[in-house]
Amino acid sequence: MQSLSREELIVVLPADARFLMDLSLYKKTDRYIRQAHAGTLQPGRERIIADKREQNGRRHKNLELRLRGMMAAAPMLVRASELDIAGEDVQERIVKAFQVLVDKVYVSLPMLQGLSYSEADISKAATADTSLFAAGDSGLVEAEQELLNHVQAQARNGVKVSVKGLVERFGSKPYGWPTTAVLCLAASLCAKGRIEGRSDGTPLEGAALGRALQNSHLLGNILLSTAASVRSASGSLNAL
Repeated sequence: MQSLSREELIVVLPADARFLMDLSLYKKTDRYIRQAHAGTLQPGRERIIADKREQNGRRHKNLELRLRGMMAAAPMLVRASELDIAGEDVQERIVKAFQVLVDKVYVSLPMLQGLSYSEADISKAATADTSLFAAGDSGLVEAEQELLNHVQAQARNGVKVSVKGLVERFGSKPYGWPTTAVLCLAASLCAKGRIEGRSDGTPLEGAALGRALQNSHLLGNILLSTAASVRSASGSLNAL
């Protein structure tokens, strides 16, 4: 099956013709009750509708219990591989299964080291004397280095990366990084002097950079350049 190779969670429920019949009856009865209430009901017909609603309520509870029972024992697949997740708590099984799916699809998500960031952290990251990231020997954490590598690669091709493009790239596979995390990383690289952000030709730094990065409407106008390319361009202009 083609769906087995897709990046999705598949829950294989057992074939149960009786369950499908009862589910169909529930849906038909629910639609009938809704349509009946759209008009004026006579007292006798109103009692009939009330009885049907009560019966259908019991049918719904019964269907839910049966479905939970089936899902508690149902095989779950991710990329054609069956997951070994036991337990009768359906919600817990599904949550664990989706975590496996996330781990397989967003393989670069661990670069964030499980940390989460808020909008308030963007301004902090843009300040040179504040560090949100515990740096390694290079002075950068792995996620910062990954982002810097991308900006440098684009710079070698003469391309300036917009912050919006950065968010889109690192928000998709194989990264799956939240927008706030990408913005904090970009702000931190600017604060450390590794890249420079400009909006309409005007350099952005410190508080001004933090405010600009928190304005979603401006992200497409904020262009990032490596510090080396900025110095090279300035030197060429001075030589003229």
